[in-house]
Amino acid sequence: MVDSVWVPVAAHQEVGVRTLAAHQEVVRAASTNSSLPFLDQEEAGVEEPVEVIVSRVLYALLISASLVTNLLLAIAILRLKGRVAVVYLLIAAMVVPDCIFYIKVIVELMSGDSAAASWTRSPSSCGAWQFGAHLHPLLHSYLVVATVYHAFVTLFLDTRGAYERGARQLLPLLLLGLAAGLALVAAPSALYSRVLAVPAAQHEPQVCALLVPPIAGGEGEELEEQARVTYRLAYEIVLPYLLPLLLLAFPYVSLLVGLMRGIEATDHADKATKMTVVVTLWVLTSYLMLQVPSVLRSIFSIFSVWHKLTSLFDAEDDPRVPAFQTYIHMASYIFTILWGIIRPAVCFKYSPRIRQALGP
Repeated sequence: MVDSVWVPVAAHQEVGVRTLAAHQEVVRAASTNSSLPFLDQEEAGVEEPVEVIVSRVLYALLISASLVTNLLLAIAILRLKGRVAVVYLLIAAMVVPDCIFYIKVIVELMSGDSAAASWTRSPSSCGAWQFGAHLHPLLHSYLVVATVYHAFVTLFLDTRGAYERGARQLLPLLLLGLAAGLALVAAPSALYSRVLAVPAAQHEPQVCALLVPPIAGGEGEELEEQARVTYRLAYEIVLPYLLPLLLLAFPYVSLLVGLMRGIEATDHADKATKMTVVVTLWVLTSYLMLQVPSVLRSIFSIFSVWHKLTSLFDAEDDPRVPAFQTYIHMASYIFTILWGIIRPAVCFKYSPRIRQALGP
């Protein structure tokens, strides 16, 4: 069993001549959170749709801009020998999950013309694919949580700067510990990954899927589906999004009130510290806004919303359905890359010291 409901936009003309049963089999055989919906294998002689060409150019431009701005931020911090606020160091560290995500996007685009995607050719590549797909949102989310809590402590509790100095010294160890812990959390995704060979009669590529054993034991297709949905719900919605939202509620509101109302608890903080709080709020707010398409895409995929809606309204032959699926998928990728550009840009905007470090 595989977990996907994405239908390639390039294949909407073909869908119209399939029977409902054959279409459902193709839907069940498609890849889930792994690949772009319009990058499935196409028939020989069919030209690539405009969406594929545009997406490749757009992704290349955005990824290049993101890497350049993050590289400039890293160079500025190195020139200052790391003597900047810990908030800026945490934001700079977010380029690591960015790179994991960009590698995923690039591999998908490079595999668009192949009969079998590169991550479906061996169990090890499939395991690495599922591991990386679940690791990078976890790293993003909990680095944001660490940044917000650090800004909260420095604004309200760190009256003498001792916490800031201690956190800067221990930051490499803290980052390694956070990365190792989240890697352990995401490790089951590699263990449960499987490469499934689709029957040759369907002319579809192999699929990298998650096969999660039922918690209560037993066998059966229904139990396996429930276990898979529960697992994906935990790793794609609860752990990377819902749990961080709960952790961020109190410090986020406190920072907003402290910055806007100018309460006495923040009088001890200097202007530079308050600017780091502004940067933190920018990073967090933009993250919450730009991750909405990713959350929607995961929810639709986990609960097979697209397939249920098309079956309910008898819309299997409607070309607008796969097109809309594709656009949501593209939006989730584009907004995630945009967030990688916004973060360093905000650091340069609110820190004159970092801007000056790039000068001659």
